[in-house]
Amino acid sequence: PILELKGVSPVETINLQGLTTLSGIVIASCVSSNSALTSLNVDGHPLPICELKGVIPVENIDLQEKGLKTLSAIVIASSISSNFVLKSLNLYDNKIGDEGAQHIGEALKSNRVLTT
Repeated sequence: PILELKGVSPVETINLQGLTTLSGIVIASCVSSNSALTSLNVDGHPLPICELKGVIPVENIDLQEKGLKTLSAIVIASSISSNFVLKSLNLYDNKIGDEGAQHIGEALKSNRVLTT
């Protein structure tokens, strides 16, 4: 599905599960430049890619208790790093782990708008 992830073969939704953390980094890189993708599922719950990237501007995204894991956190981090509309992102009670938290933390260094 690399062509779909890059947007070469545009699709709105991609469902990928059971991948490694390294795959998450590659996926996040592809998703960041894909303008057609609106939803991506890597851990069992679809991520709202357009909202996370700021293509559809929203101030709040609630992903509480969605069972998100490290792969989702990596994609989220890549997407929010340049979203300057999003003010609140709720990731409470997920399983993003230390590595996922590190990726989110790095993204927050470049995003000064997201505060909660």
